[in-house]
Amino acid sequence: MFGKDEVDIVALDTASNVLHLIEVRTSKKAISPRLTISKRKKTALFRVKRLVEERAGQVVTCSVIGVNLTSTGSCVKLHAVK
Repeated sequence: MFGKDEVDIVALDTASNVLHLIEVRTSKKAISPRLTISKRKKTALFRVKRLVEERAGQVVTCSVIGVNLTSTGSCVKLHAVK
């Protein structure tokens, strides 16, 4: 459906009829997820957003969820960035 682009999570809020495209980023460093997403990935995410809006006439948002992990893989902090 999205060609070569992929989205980690696609969720529909049925109350507002808004489709959410969510990119999940994990890191063992204490940095914001906003800093870990490349320009190429942002472009792909917004390309999918436009495609869905055009084909389905759906309201779409894009978000990034960041998960900071310890060296053993435990979750230390969860971020949500719109």
